[in-house]
Amino acid sequence: MASTSGLRQPTRREKLRPVSIVQADSLGVIGLNCRLILHIEAGNGLLPEPFPFVVDSGASYSLISLELAQSRNLKVPPPEAEVEIPMQSVGGPEMMRVRPGRIRGWWHPERTGYPFDWPVLFRVDAPPSVPSILGLGGVVKTCHWLFDGTYAHESPYGFLTLNDIR
Repeated sequence: MASTSGLRQPTRREKLRPVSIVQADSLGVIGLNCRLILHIEAGNGLLPEPFPFVVDSGASYSLISLELAQSRNLKVPPPEAEVEIPMQSVGGPEMMRVRPGRIRGWWHPERTGYPFDWPVLFRVDAPPSVPSILGLGGVVKTCHWLFDGTYAHESPYGFLTLNDIR
């Protein structure tokens, strides 16, 4: 349902894709995934940066490599904000050094509607090559994600549909 107020971002559909064995090792998942570009507000008044994420509806947190965030001029918390937290991954429990923060962004490239405010953990020990993970934590009340595995010629594995429900 379209918003008459212009506050909502337009609905977005992204293809679900199979994960190769090589990707499965780096992403920590096997099966299908969806990549989504968010346009994140950068620091210092710079225009929003297109930023790729692997969508993980089961993730409690969104994760970005601190080094990658800094190289892309994202606003990151200071070093004194660093904490070590236990995380559950496919390989089992592990401790992760992070800086908790927030990102504001749009899934629509024209930045239509209000941005989403996402809680994110900037991962201190991750190299920039580690894919950023987009989880539902913190935005579950403002957006709805529908993973639909129905076959379509243009996307044999189905789609992820994102709806702004604010």
